Amino acid sequence: MSRQHKYRAWDKKNKIFIYSDQIYIDFYFEFGVNGLMALEADPNCTGDTKEIRDLEPVEQFTGLLDKAGVEICQGDIVRVVHKRVIAEIVWSKAFAGFCIQFKNKYNTERVQHWRKSIPWLMKNGCEIIGHIHESGRSSDR
Repeated sequence: MSRQHKYRAWDKKNKIFIYSDQIYIDFYFEFGVNGLMALEADPNCTGDTKEIRDLEPVEQFTGLLDKAGVEICQGDIVRVVHKRVIAEIVWSKAFAGFCIQFKNKYNTERVQHWRKSIPWLMKNGCEIIGHIHESGRSSDR
């Protein structure tokens, strides 16, 4: 089974996501020496490009969909439908996989191992209710 590789980055200036699998008139994604970059298109068609610097780090599509069929990405805030739990989708270097991070009853951050948390999340159904760029939360601590 093959998983789609898609990426997005938050444009801080325009407050929108730009996606690696979409075509834009004024910018585009390209894999370069430093990884995935967003480049401004040259309106004069001279071939000159400039990297867009006002982007948050690139976030990856998890390969999963929420209950409405919307792609779940790293940095999304989701609500588990039947459990009334709100969690952030994060990448864990330690487990080399996606995890959910949520507040427990002691109001401290807790990251669940993806083998337990992601299947649990999908079994219970979830919906995307936002992302870290709207809520001001960040897992980069």
